[in-house]
Amino acid sequence: MLEYCLLDSGKLQHISESKLGHFAKCPFCLQLVVGKKGKIKRHHFAHIKHSCAQSNLELNSAGLAFFNDVSLPSLNEPDLKFFISCISTKKSFNIESDIRLRSAKERFHWQKGLNMAIEKGLVEIKEELALYAKTAILLAIEGRLTLKDFFVCQEESITQKLHDIKKTSQPSWEALFRHHVYRLTTSSLYFLKLKLASGTCIYKIGITARDIETRLKEIEKELSMLRVSVQSVTVEFLLPGRGGIEQYFKHKYRAYKHPIGSLTEYFHFPSTSLVCSVLSELSRLERFGTNRRIAGTLNQRKQRKVAKRRAESKEDFLNKHKNIVEALSIGLPIRQVAREMKRSVNTVRKVKQLTDNTPH
Repeated sequence: MLEYCLLDSGKLQHISESKLGHFAKCPFCLQLVVGKKGKIKRHHFAHIKHSCAQSNLELNSAGLAFFNDVSLPSLNEPDLKFFISCISTKKSFNIESDIRLRSAKERFHWQKGLNMAIEKGLVEIKEELALYAKTAILLAIEGRLTLKDFFVCQEESITQKLHDIKKTSQPSWEALFRHHVYRLTTSSLYFLKLKLASGTCIYKIGITARDIETRLKEIEKELSMLRVSVQSVTVEFLLPGRGGIEQYFKHKYRAYKHPIGSLTEYFHFPSTSLVCSVLSELSRLERFGTNRRIAGTLNQRKQRKVAKRRAESKEDFLNKHKNIVEALSIGLPIRQVAREMKRSVNTVRKVKQLTDNTPH
């Protein structure tokens, strides 16, 4: 479905930012489209006349890593199902040792399933001979991929997808993909606890590009229209700039979905341990992001210092340490100069080397 339209200003706009019945242009064929926000189908833009072929492929071709309509391959083939069930408890496996334990018929289906898994990118061969390992995609399908690993894989996939789109020489696709990534990476992921008047506690996972207070008012209004009375709403966690991980939680905890009318972002967790699991994953990702930002900042500072040292001329360096030059010229030892000038021995030694090499 077409989730983006082209405004008269030339900017792209997501359906969530548009009003029902809003008219705009298709970013591919430039024909007139209208915003559809019904209660059954996912919100989208529809062509007034005939849909163009590119709009039907829109996010299927430009989607983010994992959990989109075609990001996770189906496991419906019997041979593939059999193979996946055989390796369900393992992260890596050896062909010879695994296949030796099976009957001739099972070996046939196991080998076919392995070939399908390789083709779909579910397993990959390691450097060791005949040793295979599950890819992040298969771990995601099984619900065993950690949030941090998912986030890293998603970033790598975004980079690769952008590289692939550039190769196709289709500016509209590149602009659409960049806008889609920008929208998600500037949105905040929220995890809410809603206590209903009946005493039941439900949870909501979603993203918003606006401030959380505005979103909370909208949620209460949506529920009141469905005659659901909310006693209190608590923001359990708010993670800015992480809109791309929303579908991770919806996929992992899909068994606990608690739809309210047409609203599908609500969950009912039967135990507090599941709630703690969600909060723990979010906390770990937040720490990972903070540590990475700190490491990136320190690395940038280090690179700037190195570049500054490289750019500094011999004359500038000696002028900066004139007092050390004078102390060395009267014959004071290096360690004494370092101690009195409160400089490192290496700095004094470098000054001495430069002055010794300088012609008088």
